[in-house]
Amino acid sequence: MSSTHSSGNLLHLLADLSRTPQLVDRFASDPLAVFREYKVPEDKLALLRSRDAKQIVDAIALEAAALLESVKSPPIVENPWPANGISVASLRTMPCCPSGIRRQRFKVKM
Repeated sequence: MSSTHSSGNLLHLLADLSRTPQLVDRFASDPLAVFREYKVPEDKLALLRSRDAKQIVDAIALEAAALLESVKSPPIVENPWPANGISVASLRTMPCCPSGIRRQRFKVKM
């Protein structure tokens, strides 16, 4: 089961059904319980009950487009320091362990 199984997206349910035989068995015995687990909203259940293939495909295509759009835009990361940039002023290697592994110490200027 995907980590996003509670999203309400039919796309997630279909993806999980395609790769999880146990979910297929549960769905075959109690589809409404699986729909509840995946939090499929009533309007999408009504769409499935209508058996209108074009509308179902269109709804899943809209879900896929929305998911793709959400991963296309990079997250906004703000600079936690008050400076415009960070530069390394010096780099020094120091002995650390008897095994010969060395650690590095950085001096950062802002």
